Amino acid sequence: MLGYRPFPGRFDLAARLFAGRTWAIGGSSLPQDPLTGERFREVRFYAGGGNDVRGWGNRLLGPKEILVDTTNGALAYYRPEGGLAKVAGNIEVRTGVPGWNQKWQAGAFLDFGYI
Repeated sequence: MLGYRPFPGRFDLAARLFAGRTWAIGGSSLPQDPLTGERFREVRFYAGGGNDVRGWGNRLLGPKEILVDTTNGALAYYRPEGGLAKVAGNIEVRTGVPGWNQKWQAGAFLDFGYI
């Protein structure tokens, strides 16, 4: 769901809400089988990044696994695991900057997400 509303005066309000859930049906979920247990790893929800929940790295909001690469010293990095459900949204208020061109705007935003 996406919304944009200009208010009388100088403010605009933009909002976005995303919610989703996946379910395995039939024989698509076999955690005891290592070949099929990872088959649907990419069919998961992820959050974070410049177009989702700003302030988080791409896909780094939510569960993640720490991996250590010992070939280059002890370099650790995160691998996102994703989830079966996601709720995320953005609320942004925009207004013109007094004394500046109309194309310039200031904004305040609140992003949220849960995986």
